[in-house]
Amino acid sequence: MGPCQAYTCITDFPIVHKSNTVYSLPIHEEGQEPVFFGPGQEVEAARRILEGRGRRSELKALFELCQKQKQIIGEEENIPRDLVTQIYMAPPRKPQLFAQRLLLLNVRGPQGFRELRTVNGQEYPDMVQAAQL
Repeated sequence: MGPCQAYTCITDFPIVHKSNTVYSLPIHEEGQEPVFFGPGQEVEAARRILEGRGRRSELKALFELCQKQKQIIGEEENIPRDLVTQIYMAPPRKPQLFAQRLLLLNVRGPQGFRELRTVNGQEYPDMVQAAQL
């Protein structure tokens, strides 16, 4: 028995079932969300996307969730904190994705790509310029 396990046994400190659920958030550039389809379903998948019925990405779902929470709650301080998100890594050789990841880590409650590119009230043309500030 190690010291950590001994401590939890002596103090009767419960350590199981105490963690929050961790969700992984894949990121993508604006308009570059991934599309999944099976063999022979290429035409139907393209039709759904052109009609705006494509599956929304997890990143866009996060933006929608932040919009709804700000409308419902009104204040960022009241947003529940029992959700832990792990943002996928972005290689530095892809500067837009790398900058987007940095902005997602620092902007609270982003409501869209435009809000991520807006720093101190000024909207920048791309994520790299916004992240440099």
